[in-house]
Amino acid sequence: MLVDARLSSDGHRLAAARGFERRGEVWSDLLILDRDTVVRRLKDGKAVFTGRPTELPGDFELLARVRLNEGSEAICAGSAAGAGASDHLGLPIS
Repeated sequence: MLVDARLSSDGHRLAAARGFERRGEVWSDLLILDRDTVVRRLKDGKAVFTGRPTELPGDFELLARVRLNEGSEAICAGSAAGAGASDHLGLPIS
């Protein structure tokens, strides 16, 4: 689950994202994922979501499933159109 993102210098592609991985009933420690890692996980068929922390520490609200547009390899979340080669995750930018 991705909670915020850092964009490349052109502002259109994901450079890195902070997130957490579900491990049974708990979430992992904070992970820093580069764009290649996110793309590889999506191509491997892993479920990736955007989310945000809840009031209960260590718990998160899932917001949207992340997908990869095959034609342009743009990373999109939810109903984002993903036109062109830009990534659209709807996450806070860090």
